[in-house]
Order: sequence, then C-alpha cells, then structure tokens
Amino acid sequence: MRWTRRTGAELGPITATETHSGDIAVVLAPRSNRPDAEAIIDDVRRRLEAAVPEARIEFVQILEDVLNDLSGAPRPLEVKSSGEDPAVLRRLAEDVGKRLEGTPSLVDFYDGIEAEVPLRDYRVDGDAALRAGRTAAEVASDLGMALRGTVVGTVPRFDRLVPVRVRFPDAVRFDPERLDAAPLAVHGAAVPLARFARATNETAEGLLRRENLVPTIIATGDVEGSDLGGMTREVRNRLAGIKVPAGYRVEIGGQAESQSRAFKQLVVVVLLGIVVVFAVLVAQFRSARAALLVLLTVPPAIAGGLLALAVTRTNLDVSSLMGLVLLVGLVVKNGILLVGAALTRMDDGASVHDAILRAAERRLRPIVMTTACTVFGLMPLAFALGPGSELQRPLAVAVIGGLVVSTAATLLALPALARLTLAGRGAV
Repeated sequence: MRWTRRTGAELGPITATETHSGDIAVVLAPRSNRPDAEAIIDDVRRRLEAAVPEARIEFVQILEDVLNDLSGAPRPLEVKSSGEDPAVLRRLAEDVGKRLEGTPSLVDFYDGIEAEVPLRDYRVDGDAALRAGRTAAEVASDLGMALRGTVVGTVPRFDRLVPVRVRFPDAVRFDPERLDAAPLAVHGAAVPLARFARATNETAEGLLRRENLVPTIIATGDVEGSDLGGMTREVRNRLAGIKVPAGYRVEIGGQAESQSRAFKQLVVVVLLGIVVVFAVLVAQFRSARAALLVLLTVPPAIAGGLLALAVTRTNLDVSSLMGLVLLVGLVVKNGILLVGAALTRMDDGASVHDAILRAAERRLRPIVMTTACTVFGLMPLAFALGPGSELQRPLAVAVIGGLVVSTAATLLALPALARLTLAGRGAV
C-alpha cells in the first residue's frame, strides 16, 4: 500500500483544497492480497471516529471525486436548508439533522451546523482618532494591517511566485492584552491601540454559506450498502413531516438531485432515439412493417439489461441508463442485418419462408461475431479490473445483458415474427 498526503491550500484547476482541510490518497495492494475495499473503508472509519471524533471525514474514489467537483455536486447526498434569519435557520437545520441521524446506509453524515468561534470585535472611536489627527478609516486600516498583514512583494519558489505578507507576530495578534497595547503611529509617536478602539468579546458562525444570496446550511452524507435512489426516497420519507417556516425551504441536492434530473433527460433521449431510429429504418426499408419489426428487438434488450443489473446487484444509475440508451443502437444493428437481407431476397423473387431462412443462415456469423466482440470488449469494465473502472461498471453490465438477450431474440424469435409480418408486406 502506498499513500500521499496533501494539507491546506493547493494551486491548480482540480486540486484546490481549503486551508482547514486536506486529503490522503491511498493506493491499495492487489485485490488478491487484501480484503474488499468497502471492508477496509469500514475499518478505517471506525478507527478514525474513535481516535478523532471531532474530525469530518469522507471516503471517495479519486477519479469520482474529481468528476463530482467539476460537475458541482461533490457529495452523493446534500440536504439544503435556506432562509434569512440565522437563528431560525439553525433550528431548522438541527431538526433536519435529527431526522436524518441513523438513516440506514447513510455514512459520514454531517448536519452542516458549524460550531461558533470566539470573536474579538474592535470598534473605532472616531472622535478620539480625530483629536489625535487620524481618521477612523486610517485607524481601521492600521489595525487590519496589524492583524491580517499586507503584501509587500513576492519571492520565487519553484514554478510560482509566493507573496510576502508583513504583519504583527502571532504572539501579539493572538494575545488580547498585547494587541490592545499595540502601537499605532500618530505624528511620529507610538500610541496604544486602546486609545482609539474599544474591544468586545463575542461569538459568531465559523463558516457562512450562501446559495443565490440566501444563507444556507448543507447537511451531507455518503451512501454505502444501498443505491442512491433508494437512499433519496428514504430521506424524503424522513423529511416528509418537517415543519418549514414561511420563507424557508428544505431541498435535496448533490448527486441525488443531479441523478433525478439526468433520469428525466435520459428518458427523453431514449424516446427521441427510438423515434429517430424508426424514421431512418422506414427510409431505408421503405416499409413501416419492416421498421417496426426491427424495433421489436429493443424491448428484449432493455429487459435483458435490467435483468443483468438485478442479477449482479448493480445500481440503476446514470451510467447504467446510458448503457440502456446505447443498447437501442446496438441491437437495432442486428435486426437490420437480418431483415435487410431477407427483404433483398424477397425483392429477387424468393418466398418469405426461403428469404428469411437464407438471411438467417447468412447473417448468423456476422451477428454472433459483432455481439461477441462487444461483450468481450466490455468484460474488463464489467469485472472492474482496471483503476477507475467501477464508475463504468453499470454501463458495461447493462450493455452485456441487453446484447445477450437481444441477440438470442434476434436469431430465434425475429425470424418467426418476420415470417408473419412480411408475408403481406406493402409500401408505406
């Protein structure tokens, strides 16, 4: 096993991390020498929760994490509570967290509520500053430079320029008494800060989030041992009776929202694809009956893909739906080979029975060869043999199952249906 660590801010388009977070990339040993990846994750999760209970952790595939960050949906499940009043919003988020706590198959859950942090607030006395010949803005600027610092230049380091920031030392910045006595320049003399500004100790939110300019608290979690769709339904059931004040809202986001939207779009794509394929087939065969006959291979393919997903316990997600869309084009090709050859022989004067029989004999080898090549080409993805192949495994399983069932239907059932359908074939 090999691992690398990255902590704090990094530069780069896809490697940006926040200053208070980091990641550890782990390359596991070969599968033959280790337990299943999920078992390893469960063991590491238990150890971390026992050793560092206050830390927030998540386990992701590297490629999956990059794709999710680029798509704007970094977590599988996000429940967003939005509203203007921070106190009301916090109570609403707490209610959401209590309802989702203990949800089966929901791991690494975080309710999104950040602990308040101590805050020392300085308010400049404008009159005192004016009596000393300074303005309130100048005093605030000097105080800001003392605390946050100001960039005075850059120094080269490797392939980048690192800014140089000048500020008071940490021993002064983090000590309230020494900071109150920090000197400010007034007409060439050093005057303590306390003469111009009064400090009060308060608490405030450690992290503020906004979506569409509205304060938002986001509860997040990962799914393990279940599919994302089933988890989303369970979350909706748990949130069904929640009391949302007027002007506030609770909605499900993250990959769950993206998947729901993608499902609707893919359904439209499938229907549109079938219509386009039908139009092309009618133009090619000049017969609506022949076109419908070829399209009859699509339902067995879809059923075969869903059956393969169920047998292998593979989730029905966006990847598997893309595989079902891909099946529409792949299985129609086999039908075109068979029906097209039969129509050609019928145009040459052969009977329907002889034309279909000869077409089936002649097209058997090309149909079987193309199907076998596609199936064996997808086997590495179906068995998730390579790095990152888990993302495309549902697609491969759906395509393989659909091709096997549709090929059998094309070679066994389609000739019989063609004999009944093409016996009275006429023009469109």
